[in-house]
Amino acid sequence: MVKAVAWALKHHPWLNSTLRDEEIHLLPEINVGVAVALKDGLIVP
Repeated sequence: MVKAVAWALKHHPWLNSTLRDEEIHLLPEINVGVAVALKDGLIVP
């Protein structure tokens, strides 16, 4: 699933963007994290 998300972000840059001051900014890097539930909370390895 992570590989598919990274592929989608690479091939559809509008998905990898932010909205600042009413302008869309495409992000140059692709970063994907997965949260893992532990007894004491969540971590992102």
